[in-house]
Amino acid sequence: PMGSHVAAGGFTFDKISVGGTWYWTVRATNVQNSSQLYQVADITSPFGKLAAVDVPIPGDVVLEMASTIAQLQEQLAPLLALVGSTPTSYSVTVTEGDPMLSIAAVPFQNAGAFGSFLTAVATPSAPWLSAAPPTVAGLNKNDQGQFTIRVNPATLFASGSPYVGYLNLQDNRNPPTTIPVTVTVTVRPRPSVLVSPASVFLSYSLTGPVSGGAVALSVTNSGPSGSSLTFSVTKVGNISPWMEFVPASGGPLVSGDSAIVTFSIVPAGVPSVPGTYSDSVLVSSPNASNGPVVVPVTLVVSP
Repeated sequence: PMGSHVAAGGFTFDKISVGGTWYWTVRATNVQNSSQLYQVADITSPFGKLAAVDVPIPGDVVLEMASTIAQLQEQLAPLLALVGSTPTSYSVTVTEGDPMLSIAAVPFQNAGAFGSFLTAVATPSAPWLSAAPPTVAGLNKNDQGQFTIRVNPATLFASGSPYVGYLNLQDNRNPPTTIPVTVTVTVRPRPSVLVSPASVFLSYSLTGPVSGGAVALSVTNSGPSGSSLTFSVTKVGNISPWMEFVPASGGPLVSGDSAIVTFSIVPAGVPSVPGTYSDSVLVSSPNASNGPVVVPVTLVVSP
């Protein structure tokens, strides 16, 4: 027969075997940022403390010691659980070549027994899917942790879209609790920037009529169907106080759609000496296949 009770230093067990009653203590130690360690200690034989006497431990006692560790592990089992109504399915749309992005935070908690210690691991099913951090350890009962789901579109293509992957969340139970989180990624093809006209010409007369008027620059997404273009317009040298344009950004533009950027003269910035002055602007898109596009801008100042 075997008996047990809770002691200050752990759980103490006893078993009648060779020579009489054997006693031992099983201790569960929580190691921060790790997990629980289980240890058999204070083994006392019928002939005295094991540290003081040189006697073999009977086989049935050794087996019972292993069984008591397993029992304690079961009693102190953690339990991985999502917090509140946290979803287990996420969708995101990206463009080919986009940088890695974080798409969602998944909070979880240790809903296990009092005294349990949770280590949670997030294992992705696809190389483009990951969690940050991949492991969260050291959570007592009711403590919370969080995984951030990350997607890396670098190896994803529109031709293979959509992609479906799974982030399997597991705890350190035996067997482990597993919560699969589904991630669906829709991949758009890269847009392409087309401008018209290829350059902008402005004129200004120091004596009048003052200006030749504004000039419209058309920015078109010439990329394939399904692409989406957002763009920005910036001066290259920023040495042209005589020029302004609106808007400075635009989009999103689906394939074939255009936006108009209007260039005009700032009279206060026009040089007082007749001549030809030049600058350029860049029409840029973070994921276009051909950006940035350089658009020369020329100002002719006449007497």
